[in-house]
Amino acid sequence: MTYNVFLSGPYGRRAEIAAVADRFREPPNFEVCSTWLTSKEQRLDDESEADMRQRLACRDLHDMEQADCLVLFANDWGVACVGGGRNFEMGFAYARGLPIIVVGGDEHIYHYLPAGVDKVRNIDEAVARVHYWRTNIYGAECVV
Repeated sequence: MTYNVFLSGPYGRRAEIAAVADRFREPPNFEVCSTWLTSKEQRLDDESEADMRQRLACRDLHDMEQADCLVLFANDWGVACVGGGRNFEMGFAYARGLPIIVVGGDEHIYHYLPAGVDKVRNIDEAVARVHYWRTNIYGAECVV
């Protein structure tokens, strides 16, 4: 059975997050289901801006519905960042009862929820936590 990891974060950090995505694919049967990292974000022929945004939002929802956990790359408190899709994605994952790993900063109070949200300092700790959850919560062995 494949274990799907959704990687979330500020759009401005897209290249950085895409560069570490392979770290989550190393064990057998692990997949990154975040197509926003590699897709072209452009309008189709005769597509309005609103229609494009709707299409991209629906694509991301579909990806998140496939996820078994969410890894959120957060900015530090007070760092200006345009957009907030990652906050919606975290709320969606939390409502679904998915485990959430917050990598890095403290953007808001919801990063401190007592159940289902783990904060880690870096990518190495995030990868280790995903392995732990896969092994201990889902009962399947991981070869690391």
